[in-house]
Amino acid sequence: MAVEEIQYSTSKQWANASGDSNIVGEIDKLRIAAYDLYDGIYHNRQESLKLEIRGEDSLPIYMPSAKKIIEATSRYLMVGFDYFAKGQGENDDDDEVMTGDTAEATMTVEGYFAKFFKREKIKSKFGNQKRYGLIRGDTVWYLTADPKKPQGERLSLHELDPRQYFPIDDPNDNTRVIGCHIVDVVQDPTKPDDKNAKAARRQTYRKELNDDGTLRAISSERTVWELGKWDDRILAEGELSQLPDPLNDIVKFDLPSTITSLPTYHIKNNQIPNSGFGMSELSGMETLIFAINQSITDEDLTMIMQGLGMYTTNAAPPRNADGTGVGDWNVGPGQVIELGTDQTFERVTGVTDVSPYQDHIKALDDALQQGTGTPEIAVGAVDVAVAESGIALMLQMGPILAKNAEKELEWLLTHDQMFYDIVTMWLPAYEGIATDGSSVVSIVDDPMPVNRDAKIQEVILLYTSGVITLPMVVKVLQDLGYEFDDPDPKKAAEAINAEQKQKNIDLMGDPYAGGAGGIGDESDPNAGAQGGQIDAGLT
Repeated sequence: MAVEEIQYSTSKQWANASGDSNIVGEIDKLRIAAYDLYDGIYHNRQESLKLEIRGEDSLPIYMPSAKKIIEATSRYLMVGFDYFAKGQGENDDDDEVMTGDTAEATMTVEGYFAKFFKREKIKSKFGNQKRYGLIRGDTVWYLTADPKKPQGERLSLHELDPRQYFPIDDPNDNTRVIGCHIVDVVQDPTKPDDKNAKAARRQTYRKELNDDGTLRAISSERTVWELGKWDDRILAEGELSQLPDPLNDIVKFDLPSTITSLPTYHIKNNQIPNSGFGMSELSGMETLIFAINQSITDEDLTMIMQGLGMYTTNAAPPRNADGTGVGDWNVGPGQVIELGTDQTFERVTGVTDVSPYQDHIKALDDALQQGTGTPEIAVGAVDVAVAESGIALMLQMGPILAKNAEKELEWLLTHDQMFYDIVTMWLPAYEGIATDGSSVVSIVDDPMPVNRDAKIQEVILLYTSGVITLPMVVKVLQDLGYEFDDPDPKKAAEAINAEQKQKNIDLMGDPYAGGAGGIGDESDPNAGAQGGQIDAGLT
């Protein structure tokens, strides 16, 4: 069995391979069906969570168990994601610098990224990418450039649905990607009047090689194909069917020579060896999620039956005085039921306590959280004693922090590579920004929750004990969110010292303010000595 078939074996139990006629490869069908399944589980979609209904009029109940796991994991993954630009010139603090007689605007890398992050809403997109990457198992960024836009605004970063991403593997090494197809469904250009006629639009990037195997360029082209007949990775030449679309087709061309990497950046969640795709955070937990929903639905039905009741009778349906039928039994408050001799009308006694259901659901939910490394405290069930105890908190948070640390390595490395490519390849090619010696890396905060009061007391104790300096105290306070007039910890500490010294002087008063007893006062033979003693005491 192929690695990918094992990877999607648990999702196959609940969702058949995608029936999308545009998807050609069997593994791609399984992959996209898994995306649909886990999206549905996260959003509690009824079509994804098929439950057995025990009564004709009962409605299923869906617990947000999957959402709880995803949100908790996302909350402690890549916390405070941002970028840091280094290696800038002497104009680091300026977004734009005017140079030369022509007053041409020259933007620094740091200034560009500040505007790039805001213009492309990257932090907002990042949160979305992180969440759905955990749900589906795959996250893909897509970088594009439009030379027609004003300089400084030509690059764009897109969230690419992994359903549309089809990598082209190196035939000699299936772990190396040499190209990709980005495929979506559009109106068939050959049948513009038939709104139901669809076609596959394919954007392709490939690494074009020289005869000696070295990279010549990255090529780009956009074409339109008949549904299900675009995948040249799998289909033979005679099975492919391209459709003419002169208005939208882009003839194959090479990207600028500075660009040597594909413009797609794929992050794989819980990747298994030798697999080209990641796994959902919910993979392997499907049976638990379904069992929780089934149990809570059965418990709800039990509560309804105990409240409304179920009855049995050996009497015939009620009739009018003239012997005609009146339909079904009408049972309710204030109703009188007339029975004949030897006839009965009794309530059925069934389950009278739903505690076993609740215990069962709790056991399933605990197994789900433990299996995904999600402690109670991570989903908001906080024990104050645990939260305030550093060791207990670390032990509780250990599982989710450990699994997220492994995920973060993949996220950080991929984002660093993307930022490197933007700085060294795309900015010189499309924005005309010189980036020699400049670099941008991704940064994140420590995900471990901080007890601010305990931290402040700790640094004050260390400072008063002479173990750390005041600039070190200032740095810790800055990390906790405190702001100082001067962001430099050393200068802020000097300002604090100067202010404290002035407060001490104001509190003690000026020892020479009265004029008597001052140094050199000849009216008092002891004045000089007294003044000298006071001066020595102050210094």
